[in-house]
Amino acid sequence: MDGWLRERMARARGVSLNDCFMRTNDVLVDLYRLLCPSAPRALERDTLVWLVFSALSDAEFQRNHAEIANYYHNSETRRMSLAMEMADQFDQYQIYRHQLIQQWNRPGGANGWQSDLWMIIQARIGTAYADRTGMAQAVLSALISCNDWSILELRCEARFSKNRPNVRNRRCITSSVI
Repeated sequence: MDGWLRERMARARGVSLNDCFMRTNDVLVDLYRLLCPSAPRALERDTLVWLVFSALSDAEFQRNHAEIANYYHNSETRRMSLAMEMADQFDQYQIYRHQLIQQWNRPGGANGWQSDLWMIIQARIGTAYADRTGMAQAVLSALISCNDWSILELRCEARFSKNRPNVRNRRCITSSVI
């Protein structure tokens, strides 16, 4: 999608450089970092890959789900491939199937090998990372409890303006515009 938009903008303007296309999830992560600066870091896909890779070596998981463990037994390449696929799945679940993730996060809500893998990851990270369902709740709580909207407006303007301080001279387009 980004490539197609960049091509269309280049045709219309003659050139397309340093354009930043923000999707809904990107806006959520930015708002989370802005409104909850002391909150845990966001659980990103790249982090998930290594967490899943590590969780796949869990002895209890391998015992309970031997059919899955047999797939990557004695093959780090297969284990990494499965970790990358599952990290992708978990990342998508957080966005599009957040009710499932919320169910898995509740005690007794896990059922099946994917949920068991998710629970192992959650046990290992503790409160060091926040999944997107937790991030959305934190953003909503911060917005509801905000009593000084002028400060919030200034923070958002600095964060989402055309000349974002952390991304030099990029034009940002949110998913609502696309």
